[in-house]
Amino acid sequence: MPYYTNFLGLYKPSRNDNLAMDTTLADNFSSIDSKLGSSLTDEKGVTFLTLKERLASIAVDTSIEGIALASEYNLIGDGSTDDHEELQKMFNDSEGKVLHLEYGKTYGIASGYTVFIKSNTTVISHGAKFKKLSTGTTYPLELSGVNIWVDNITLVPFGTFNDVGLKITGTQIFIETVDITTDIANVGGNAIDFNGLFISNALYVTIGTIKAKNWERTVQIASSQHITIGYFDIEFFSLAVYLNDVKYFRSYGAHIRKKSSQADGDAGENSILIESKSHYASEDIYIANWLAEETGEHGYRLGGGYTISRVTFDNCTAKETGQGRNGNGTTEAGVGHGGCGFKVLGPTINGGYHRDITFNNCKAINGRDDILDGSLNFAGFYIGKCKNVTINSPTVDTDKVSTSARSWVNGIEIIGSEEVNINNPNIHYVNNHSIHIQDYQQDGYDWGSLISRIVINGGILATPLKNNVNVEAHYYTFRRLVVNNVLLEGGENSIKAIKDGTGDYLTCFASGYISIAPSQFSLDLTNEWIAQMSGIFTSSVNPCSDGSTFSSTAGFKIRKGGVWVDY
Repeated sequence: MPYYTNFLGLYKPSRNDNLAMDTTLADNFSSIDSKLGSSLTDEKGVTFLTLKERLASIAVDTSIEGIALASEYNLIGDGSTDDHEELQKMFNDSEGKVLHLEYGKTYGIASGYTVFIKSNTTVISHGAKFKKLSTGTTYPLELSGVNIWVDNITLVPFGTFNDVGLKITGTQIFIETVDITTDIANVGGNAIDFNGLFISNALYVTIGTIKAKNWERTVQIASSQHITIGYFDIEFFSLAVYLNDVKYFRSYGAHIRKKSSQADGDAGENSILIESKSHYASEDIYIANWLAEETGEHGYRLGGGYTISRVTFDNCTAKETGQGRNGNGTTEAGVGHGGCGFKVLGPTINGGYHRDITFNNCKAINGRDDILDGSLNFAGFYIGKCKNVTINSPTVDTDKVSTSARSWVNGIEIIGSEEVNINNPNIHYVNNHSIHIQDYQQDGYDWGSLISRIVINGGILATPLKNNVNVEAHYYTFRRLVVNNVLLEGGENSIKAIKDGTGDYLTCFASGYISIAPSQFSLDLTNEWIAQMSGIFTSSVNPCSDGSTFSSTAGFKIRKGGVWVDY
């Protein structure tokens, strides 16, 4: 017969007991939890210490060479007393040793002071924390040495607009977890120098997980190389992660969500922003398995005034970006600066281009659908002034219930770029064009004059409000543009290419299958485009180059002398 023991009141099932296992476990853990506050006595009257008491009673033999104990220093650790002097003495003495902090302690650091963890130090935290005791822009804790290992750093900010957290400037740093969460909103005030975690001039830094909440500028990594972050868990932010002059960066996962109350859609309010202060100062960057939700501006952004190269996004998702709103609510400036899922815009102030950018299986979901259709800064993917870009299997869509909901203004926007390969796109329900390719000019800025070797290969472009593929040459000659074997559904035009001013086309080609008739033309191309189409032939106009063909259920047509004739 099963029974409850006197010791902790735990349920002991018999061999044939049919009591549900989850109920048994729940009862047992409830009994354990209720007893943790005091010592325990079993059926024979033997007293057992609680888990907390046992941890506190563990004695480390300090006679063993290389062991240091925080308990041997005059540290108060009550979360309100300034311990910075004794902390620094402890870390100075711990170089080359394994330092054990005290369980349950919170070490206070007054404003204006920095405690440095130095070289060849291993720190076992035992759950201890560091706390900044007053406002100020001096980082309270800095890992400045070489070869430092820490299992967990938990830093509690004071919680004001001019606040900062943890700083890393060393080499060969390994931290299992950095925790800089706070329930105080808008910490740091969205100033570039006020960061929850600042990694600067560092080499070979590896952090398993970064947990952060309520920091306006959560993580900045600057002038550093070989930085690896296993996972970002960031909530309530204006700019979550900022990379500036960073090489060989790796991140293998993130959930970045919920813009802060201060984020109104200004430039730079992204889940990640990557910039350079000189050509190629930021390169070889790999970002995988990120989910970025509800950003003020863009989800993922490569910007800055200089070339960035070799950046890869794998299996990343941008959802409901561009949520910052201000102004009158009707113009682009009045609803926020922008809201792309992924935006890569090369230098517009010099001759540089961003180069070697790759997107694999990335998704842009539920973009802004309340923006004027001419707004270029609200696309699922925005590629501007770039060379050698590959976009493999991108998705631009909406998961909203309403069938009238639009996913973005444009699915993919390309401006002033060359050597762009878009393979197997899946783009649905955009306000404007599924894929929009154009040139652009603005006084004092260089938006790229070479638009060539752009290939759309396969995939599905469906039900835009305007065109599935829209190409506009206003200033330059577009060369070697290819639309190859794409499924085209609905819209005003399946493919439309216009030219005016000094714009022109040279050796461009289109093929695909038109499965649902557009509302105006299947094709509205210039005479420089050769087309080999099949599907629904909706009009006898369908302008394109002589020699083009169209196969439909009505027969096979060929373009001769500027008109379609039956073959």
